[in-house]
Amino acid sequence: EKSYRSTAQISEAIEALRLDPGDEDDKSTLAKPVRSGPKPSWLELPLALHDKGVCELVSKYIRNDEKSVNAGQIAIIVADNKRAEFYLKALDSKGLPAQIVSKGRPILLNGGSVHIVTAHSSKGLGFPIVIVPDVHSDFYPPRITLDQCSDDQQREQLFENQQRVLYVALSRASSFLYMVVDPQHPSQFVEKLSKAEHWE
Repeated sequence: EKSYRSTAQISEAIEALRLDPGDEDDKSTLAKPVRSGPKPSWLELPLALHDKGVCELVSKYIRNDEKSVNAGQIAIIVADNKRAEFYLKALDSKGLPAQIVSKGRPILLNGGSVHIVTAHSSKGLGFPIVIVPDVHSDFYPPRITLDQCSDDQQREQLFENQQRVLYVALSRASSFLYMVVDPQHPSQFVEKLSKAEHWE
């Protein structure tokens, strides 16, 4: 009944996205958090600048002389493998160490690389600092998949599934959460979130 994985502030900020049933196999999402922390951060940038914003956030944490954080404490959770490669290249171009999480490649919180993981693969994982970019209408839900829906029922199932996927991505943070939204083309799921009340 108690969760030490997340903070009350993060849980409250993303609660509107949790669907029932859903995530019932991840019991930690059903437990009440016992820790407090800062409100999660809602960052607005055009999609073309999300990589720059992510690199600046990572750099702020691992290149801070006063309170530097081990890169392994940070996870960037992305919509799909293509975006994982995109962010890996962006971080590499700035000299920021990163690796894509995959089978056979262990997650090392005390390691020297930022973890890049797809939202689907992130279920059951947790990281002190999580950045979720690409909260855009083309990714949550994926525009390509949405266009392939043959009827309203398929479309509704896709929307529910993708809302769960975004919820899982956002719920991986144990202390600090950053969500990067395109203000011109936001995912429709962010309409369910109370920015003024729960986010910085």
